[in-house]
Amino acid sequence: MKNSYKLVAIDLDGTLLRSDDTLSQRSAAALRHLRRQNIPIVICTGRGPRDLKPILAEISDADDRILCNGALVCSRGTRVVHGFESSDVFEIIHFLHENGCDAVIQDAEGIRYARPFQQINEAYHFVEPVLRARVRIVENFSSPFQHPIIRVSAWTTRERAESLYGNYQQKFTGKYNAYLFDYAFWVFEMLNAQATKAKALGLIAERTGILPSHIVAFGDGMNDVEMLRWAGLGIAMSNGDPLALAAADRIAPSNNEDGVAQLINELFPSVQSD
Repeated sequence: MKNSYKLVAIDLDGTLLRSDDTLSQRSAAALRHLRRQNIPIVICTGRGPRDLKPILAEISDADDRILCNGALVCSRGTRVVHGFESSDVFEIIHFLHENGCDAVIQDAEGIRYARPFQQINEAYHFVEPVLRARVRIVENFSSPFQHPIIRVSAWTTRERAESLYGNYQQKFTGKYNAYLFDYAFWVFEMLNAQATKAKALGLIAERTGILPSHIVAFGDGMNDVEMLRWAGLGIAMSNGDPLALAAADRIAPSNNEDGVAQLINELFPSVQSD
């Protein structure tokens, strides 16, 4: 029996991609078959434009892209940016410094900037190779930014990241959004209050005339919680954050088991793997 779902929104890391950062043949086949069924695909990721490039060829079936956790929306040839005012950027940098962390700022073109790290302490061993590869080191942040700043982060240890999040909740809840992520090191990031995957997906839904009740969303992290609640069917991966699992309507097998592909095959019975 045909379901009423007309759009599928999918997170990347921990959801569509396996833990080794690859897209399996099974998952790629599921995306192709959604395309054949004329089901729009929206990629919803915390990655920025430059971080997405290595896998763009493999997810070329996506119609729209929600990047940087909703701070950047690329839809039908248009781009919506939810950036910070300069005063906001410096307020957040000051907040991070007060809490013993250096700032990594990212603009709408995906370029990251940081001053020479002084306070990274225990995490520096893990962060330093990423700094060399992905961040432009500048002496100060006093010059005007060429492009809108959409994300300010601290790359640090779990203990310090969790402390930052607790202090953020006391000082900034409602003014900015904030998330925690666990990579080889921990990331605490702050964004414009309008920058969420749910709000970005709402913009796309409004433009395409698709109701939230007709949208399926897949995710695994705390940055997916609002989207999972907002969509008609929110599906969390079994490997997901407890907050995502609690917000979801259904639980899919893990990303390493191609859980997205399995649920697509179930929800769209005419969509089968090649």
